[in-house]
Amino acid sequence: MKNANSHIDNQERFRRLQEILFEQDRQVTQQIQDEVDTLKGELVSPEETRERIQPFIEDKVAYLQAHFPELFGPILAKTIKKQIHEQQDEMIDALYPIIGKLIRKFVSKELQALVERIDHSINDTFSWEG
Repeated sequence: MKNANSHIDNQERFRRLQEILFEQDRQVTQQIQDEVDTLKGELVSPEETRERIQPFIEDKVAYLQAHFPELFGPILAKTIKKQIHEQQDEMIDALYPIIGKLIRKFVSKELQALVERIDHSINDTFSWEG
């Protein structure tokens, strides 16, 4: 009888040990499931995702705006130089209107300065004081 009681007692202990271990496993499993559900909800909701990443995006945009010349200046200069070298006709077509205006303005200013110098010389030459 003692052997039977001992066997039942061992079974009871084993059953309780299983309950304890399985309860811990169930709790861990439930915690993991809760976290997965939370993450799924965040991924499914574009608004929440946008709210979470918006501050990071704004920080990066502000950084790029503040540091654009240092970050991209050398690359842009190299790219423009290469484009000018490889596609001269296209670059001339693109720059022609701007350069044409600059040349017209320069010539106009120089002619105006020449006219003023000539007027000044004529006035000095034919003045009563001269």
